[in-house]
Order: sequence, then C-alpha cells, then structure tokens
Amino acid sequence: MYWDTRREVPLEGNPRVVIRRASRKDLPALREIQRNSWGFFIPPDFSRQEVLVALYEGKPAGSVYVNKFTGNLDFGVHVKKEYQRLRIGTALVKAALEVCRSLGFKQMFVVRVFRALTKVNPADKVALSFYRACGARVLREYRGFREKRRAKELDVPDLEEFFET
Repeated sequence: MYWDTRREVPLEGNPRVVIRRASRKDLPALREIQRNSWGFFIPPDFSRQEVLVALYEGKPAGSVYVNKFTGNLDFGVHVKKEYQRLRIGTALVKAALEVCRSLGFKQMFVVRVFRALTKVNPADKVALSFYRACGARVLREYRGFREKRRAKELDVPDLEEFFET
C-alpha cells in the first residue's frame, strides 16, 4: 500500500497525542508497544529507520519505524490495544508522512503480510481498513503458493474491497 506524499491524510489524529523521535533509551517502551500490539518485538535499526513514538497522556502508546532509504513503514504502525481506536495510529501515519516528505520521498509505503492464504483474518482486515481510512491505496498484491498436492481446490479470498474503486 502507498500514500502520495503530496496529499494529506484524510483523517485527523488525536490532538492529545505527542509524537517524538525515539532513541535507544526508548527500547523498553517500543518492546512493550509491539508485544502488546503484535505479540512479539522487532528492534529498530536506528541507522536505517527514523523511529517515532506516540505518547498519550504522557505514556508510550504507539510507534512506527520509517525507513530512511525507502519511505516504507517497516513492520507497520503499532498501537497498544488499550489505546486503539483513539486515532493514535492516525497521528503516527501523519507524522511518518512528514518524515517521508522531509526525506524527499514522493511516496510512503507499508506492506501487509497475511498470515493465512485462504482467509482474511480479523487482524488483517483491521489493518487494511485502517490504512485505507488513512488514505493509503493498494499498490499491488502478491500471493505466494507452495507447490503441494491438494485434495481440494484452494478457496483464496478476494481483496477487491480494499482496492480503490
């Protein structure tokens, strides 16, 4: 999925959210955010990623890693479960877009890897819907299949609802 950096995010972020650049001292907070949001933690590479942390009422609530070389939101936007649906993720997308603009990117990207091939699970649907609501467009879709004899035909879900009409 991608955003055109000349366009604005169509939603407003939470005005009570403060976004700041993270440093190594923020690793415990980043770990807590990702584990709560995703179930595991991938540490940032500060030499390659501009790491943003969202503070809600002074507490770390969300994060995003902006790749300085590609404009990709590496590993997506993460918000702790108790802070979801408070437009903290939207504030992070807006801040990431500003970082991409400052780095001269014409587009900002995010990749969503589905866990299941034969269905769109609820977490995938929420993520895709969130990015679309924040103005992202589907750039391309890749599907990978492993060669295997199957007793029945695979029922691969249609993702058209997430494509721009």
